[in-house]
Amino acid sequence: MFSSLTSVAACMVSASLLCASGCQRQEDGPQRFQCEGKITFQGKPIPKGSISFEPDFKAGNSGPGTMVRIQNGTYSTSPGKGIVGGAYRVVIFGYDGKSPDGLGDGQPLFPELTLTREFPFKNCREDFQLTAEDTAAKNLRK
Repeated sequence: MFSSLTSVAACMVSASLLCASGCQRQEDGPQRFQCEGKITFQGKPIPKGSISFEPDFKAGNSGPGTMVRIQNGTYSTSPGKGIVGGAYRVVIFGYDGKSPDGLGDGQPLFPELTLTREFPFKNCREDFQLTAEDTAAKNLRK
């Protein structure tokens, strides 16, 4: 009986070690880089909004996309959940931050704005200085 319990315990320890070494969660897909920056409209920080990074498939980028919040004119992707680099479509929504009930982002400062950008294959900083002329054009290239 003692030897069968020892065998069971040895098997459980072996299985646990095997699982711990080989069953750890692996990140799928390409390496992702952190991207952060400032976003202004008419020279002032955008109070609230969102910025999304969508791979530009037409330019050959097939990596994952991401979206983050804009708070007080700044944004930052989370480590490991950012961009992969290459060509992206960047979609920006900006709001005045004045929600009557405190639940929303307020009134839009401009219509949805789509830009294109080429990002490096490393952590980066990308600032956006938007003007009324930019938002009237609605589709910008840099």
